[in-house]
Amino acid sequence: GDGGQVKVKVEAGEFTPPEPGVLAEAEARTEAIYLGLRQRRGLSAEEFGQHHGGPPRSWFADAIEELVSASLLVESPAGDLVLTRRGWLLSDTVFARFA
Repeated sequence: GDGGQVKVKVEAGEFTPPEPGVLAEAEARTEAIYLGLRQRRGLSAEEFGQHHGGPPRSWFADAIEELVSASLLVESPAGDLVLTRRGWLLSDTVFARFA
């Protein structure tokens, strides 16, 4: 990760930690992904958007692209996300991409 860069910035007095509310929002989005994907019907992009101000792709586009390409996740035209059979088997790998 960028832990080394963060350490250098902290030591140089250049690091500004994220606002607590911003961090809480990011954690809430990630938790919503985890909870939604654990359901058989998957994650509703519309419901996610109502709570988080936009569909999952707004924050997790790279992860979604990678997981769809790896056949671990299916994304509907509406942006709903559902684990594939393989995705269920490798769910730890899937969830790690949203962390």
